[in-house]
Amino acid sequence: MRMARLELGLTQIKLSSTSGISLPTIQNIEAGKANPSLSVLEALFPTLGLSLDVNPIPANWDLLSEICAPILLQKKSKGSLDAIALVRELKRAVGESRRSGEDENRKVEVTSALLWAIKGQFPTFFKEHFSRMSGALAHLAKPPSGKVLKLKRFAEGHLSLYL
Repeated sequence: MRMARLELGLTQIKLSSTSGISLPTIQNIEAGKANPSLSVLEALFPTLGLSLDVNPIPANWDLLSEICAPILLQKKSKGSLDAIALVRELKRAVGESRRSGEDENRKVEVTSALLWAIKGQFPTFFKEHFSRMSGALAHLAKPPSGKVLKLKRFAEGHLSLYL
């Protein structure tokens, strides 16, 4: 925030008067002593030429492809996938696949296959992490297609390495 203010040639006093945020609040934010609320940031950022956007973090399909390798035909991920990362990335994938269009159909199939595989092979794990997610349940609401079944079988062979 300080860099943006200085680049615009604004003093803390000028930023305070322009944004309506008190000078001590601005000083504390810049000193790293404040935890500003969303409303404070929303008041400051337009004056600084900044925007505040909240966007979902996309799923890491490279990590998920370690389980269903032929899914995206990408090179092996540099990250590592453990049970915690699998849950995090699969939850992101559920959200992403619900927002995706027809061009992202393969991601929907992958997500469904992984959920079917976990539900079938690790029911306790599924119940603990996915049973209350409406998006995950929506993937399992209809019978899996042939592609999803094929991906599911492949995933079942690899899930035991992670769960």
